[in-house]
Amino acid sequence: MSKLSLESLSGAFPAPTGYASSSSNPAGYDQIDHSHMLVDDLSDLCLNKRFSDVDLVIKVIVELLILSCEFFFTNLQYSLTEYLRRNINVDNASSLFVVAHSYQIKDLENESLNFIDIHVLDVLQSDDSRSLTPEAFQLILNCDTAYANELDKFRAVCRWIKKNRNKLVPDAKTKILSAVRYQLMNDEELAEVRQSDMVRSNRNILDVINLRIESLPQEFDDRGRLEPNVNFAEDTPNEISQIDGGTMIMLDLPSNINYIEMELNDEQAMHYTYYIEVSTDKRQWLRVIDHSNYHCQYTQRLWINRIFC
Repeated sequence: MSKLSLESLSGAFPAPTGYASSSSNPAGYDQIDHSHMLVDDLSDLCLNKRFSDVDLVIKVIVELLILSCEFFFTNLQYSLTEYLRRNINVDNASSLFVVAHSYQIKDLENESLNFIDIHVLDVLQSDDSRSLTPEAFQLILNCDTAYANELDKFRAVCRWIKKNRNKLVPDAKTKILSAVRYQLMNDEELAEVRQSDMVRSNRNILDVINLRIESLPQEFDDRGRLEPNVNFAEDTPNEISQIDGGTMIMLDLPSNINYIEMELNDEQAMHYTYYIEVSTDKRQWLRVIDHSNYHCQYTQRLWINRIFC
């Protein structure tokens, strides 16, 4: 424990003439131990807002998360992860996804990727998207649930490549551009792609784009949004119509559905039979539920394999 001697106060209170400095004497009555008082007083000041002169505001949550992962501060990592999961937005989703993917923080990785899926264009157009690594960018572009116009995605990819061109390895640009699903574009959109500076300057990229268009059928490469706990039938349909004694619900956007719930009218304790079909063009239909041979009542809670419709 350190000791505070009278010598340390000599600047303000000079020692009387004729007395030796306390530093030259052994510890005794001319040395006073103030250390315990000093610690108590400083603690009171630090923990008392009334006596604080400076407030330190941390804007470095992501950096703290990285440190907690590197030094295995598991409690701190958990607390920061939970905080960040509740505060994902367009301006931090890219950074959080990269950190979570790099350090295998699965909850935060899934949460940030789900957010990016739903707001993919806003995220890719944000300044924070510059923090995406080529690997992370490809993961986002390869998601079936990252629904947006493919030409808009191509434009976002070109902007990202231009901003990060000094950090890219030679084949990274080709890999990222090839992740765009050009087979979902119409002829006018493809014409813009082929005339863009990014494509015209690199014959290899143009060859990759043409190969993807010719080799991958559209039905295997559609995208649709996937939003957890959203009632598509209630919140987003632009058309509900009666056809052949049944009901057809038209969704605003291509969507991936894996759960259907419906109420069967039970005023007269009737039993019902039914089936459910989905389509992308209202011409070809796929039957995903068939209860035509069953007597059904009350609430129907139906889980199906995720289907694009």
